[in-house]
Amino acid sequence: VKGSYVAGLSVDYPVVKYLAIPEFAVTSTENGFELYYGDVNGATKYVIEKKTGNGAWTVLTTINNPTEDVYLDEDFVIGGSYSYRIKAYAADITSGQKTVAAITRLDTPTVNSISVDVPGMTITWSAVAGATEYKIYRKVYGTNQLSLIGTAVGTSYTDTTAQSNVVYTYTVSAANAT
Repeated sequence: VKGSYVAGLSVDYPVVKYLAIPEFAVTSTENGFELYYGDVNGATKYVIEKKTGNGAWTVLTTINNPTEDVYLDEDFVIGGSYSYRIKAYAADITSGQKTVAAITRLDTPTVNSISVDVPGMTITWSAVAGATEYKIYRKVYGTNQLSLIGTAVGTSYTDTTAQSNVVYTYTVSAANAT
């Protein structure tokens, strides 16, 4: 084309790589704290740190090439306060961190009685220091499916959904909702 000039220009821009911050939640169970983390696209490992009370952060575990999304921390004392945080890694890339604020490990309530009442089954248990509520779980005897059926602020709960001629197992856990 007459009167035209085409020039080639090549510019290399750095590729910015990043990892998303993992989703992270902690649940207190009978066996310890279950730490649930979400899968981060491209991550090849996760590092979970723990802090006891006002102490320093220490590495709790490094999970390489994870195949599950939960880690069980069984190192606790009743009444202890714990915080957790997580980061995802891929080669030389690090995600931001997600922190779960301090949670306190409460004792397990002792179920005192289960009685048949109208309109259902009434469960009573001992109070646990530091608990602000209790979670009541039920499963059909002989199965493994435990379901949350209610919460209570006191030390009793009536299961009004229990069916006749069905044998149930009840579990009560203490929680601190503050």
